[in-house]
Amino acid sequence: MSAQDAIAFLGAFGVFFGVLGTAGKWLLGHIAANTLASEVREQGARAELSGRLRQEIDELRLELAKVLAEKSLYLKRIYQLEYFIYNQKGIEIPVMKDWPPA
Repeated sequence: MSAQDAIAFLGAFGVFFGVLGTAGKWLLGHIAANTLASEVREQGARAELSGRLRQEIDELRLELAKVLAEKSLYLKRIYQLEYFIYNQKGIEIPVMKDWPPA
């Protein structure tokens, strides 16, 4: 191998690494762009899911408040009826275990 061939070989080798470096730079830029686009989509999906879950939680809280109000009303009525039974003469009151509920 002569010096001329070695210089041509090294030049081809340099061009190969230059092209490889440019391709690597493009690939890294492409991956970064795809990652950024994916992060933006993920943030949008998370925001939408967060809003929907927050709305569902608020609805469940309202429903729970409604159920608790109904429970309070029913218990109040039960206690009124129980008081009425205790004040009536001649009515035998059945023994109830675990009542009222704790």
